[in-house]
Amino acid sequence: MTINANEIAALYNGQTNRLKKPEEKYQRKTVADMTKRIVEDINKTIHALENYSEVSKEGHVQPIRHLPENPMAKLVQNGFQVKVGYGDKNEAIPGFFDKDEKGNLELPKFWTAEDAVAYCNRMKTLIQDGEVDGQFDQMLASYRKRSQAGTEALLAVAA
Repeated sequence: MTINANEIAALYNGQTNRLKKPEEKYQRKTVADMTKRIVEDINKTIHALENYSEVSKEGHVQPIRHLPENPMAKLVQNGFQVKVGYGDKNEAIPGFFDKDEKGNLELPKFWTAEDAVAYCNRMKTLIQDGEVDGQFDQMLASYRKRSQAGTEALLAVAA
């Protein structure tokens, strides 16, 4: 008896043709979408800060510091740095942070994880209460402008 693996795969919705995802219709982002995403990221960051640990190993003068993966906080010398931003790249929200003379963002740093968690909780409350909706509108307008510029650049190259 000869077994055909493709026939067996077909019993379980397997196919030999290329698997193509159905095209998803673009849905415009809203302030509510942004708020939801940022609150989720802040919650992940709070969880990571609450589970921060210093592991002491024999032979090390200082403990090894480890902060679980999170979207907004990182370890810096002697403490923590938190950047409340938007998206996969944690993009800065307009007006959230001051800039130094070189144009770099001046991000807040904290001595303890508890202080960083308190800051995150306060920022989350402000975002949920709609205090930064105007800044989110600015960000969405910037996205639209960049998208339109990119489309125009592609059309110029194609011409």
